[in-house]
Amino acid sequence: MGTELDNLHRLSEAQGGLATAKQLALLGFTPKQIDGLRDRRRLLSVAPGVFRSAGVPASWLNQVVAGALFLDGRAVTSGATAARLFVFHGFERSGMVEFSCERTSRGIGGQITVHSARQLDAIDRTTCQIPDWGNEPVPPELEGLGIVRTLGITTPCRTIIDLAHRMPVPALARLVDSAISMRLTSFEVLIERLESLRDSGVRGVRRMDQVLVDAGVESWLERKFLELLREAGLPRPQCQVIFRDGSRTVARVDFLFAGTNVVVEVSGRRGHVTDAERQKDARRRNELQRAGMQVIEFVTVDVVRDPAYVVRTIRAA
Repeated sequence: MGTELDNLHRLSEAQGGLATAKQLALLGFTPKQIDGLRDRRRLLSVAPGVFRSAGVPASWLNQVVAGALFLDGRAVTSGATAARLFVFHGFERSGMVEFSCERTSRGIGGQITVHSARQLDAIDRTTCQIPDWGNEPVPPELEGLGIVRTLGITTPCRTIIDLAHRMPVPALARLVDSAISMRLTSFEVLIERLESLRDSGVRGVRRMDQVLVDAGVESWLERKFLELLREAGLPRPQCQVIFRDGSRTVARVDFLFAGTNVVVEVSGRRGHVTDAERQKDARRRNELQRAGMQVIEFVTVDVVRDPAYVVRTIRAA
């Protein structure tokens, strides 16, 4: 049995400490030998037919991979699990292990949850590399065992939609801002998918509608500015508008009021502190003014502590 144990050790190292009963059988282990390893607690059951080597500590990641090995392509990681894998704001430490499939799957039990999802189409699925060891090559002697290096996962867009019904609007807004700023999704992608799911019964659509009123902005400060405009009954400006001089980009401004020459910039300290950053801001502002734009600027303290000044200034523009 020495060769089999050596192969088990190599398999464990190659797959985050995990092995399936099918993989063990391909390595030459009989059901009786597998039961013996379990009885001696050299293998610990983490999902039906999936084992963790006793010398490998339990972790969130190997629980996720164990679920994926058990489900064997019938479901994809989703919800808070997908959010953590995408490093979404607020989910960096989530310990939940969730999967979604189109039809009810066999329960796994323990810490692993499998959701029956409505309309989980191909456009909602993608793959991601397993963190830590997903980029390591599979040893030649273990090829053909189906060792996993990637996980099926809901797209960033679908992940946000699935999480929406669980989250209060402010937290969901921060999540949307984070995903857009990380270039994991976009306002246009979210809107398009939301429209296609509107009559599907997918939960969270109404809450996403509330949040996407202000999507397309890139910071909580910009979102707060739009909130002030709504409360004051002022028109909603266009967000993140690009000005060009021929093929050259002059500036991308935070807001432009359609049909006017009024540009609004709202800025915190980040990116506007050093001499070089301030010089860049000034030259950009000068170019906009030469192009005939009226540039209004607000800083954090204006938007947060003196909203009346902000509203008064916009009304007078």
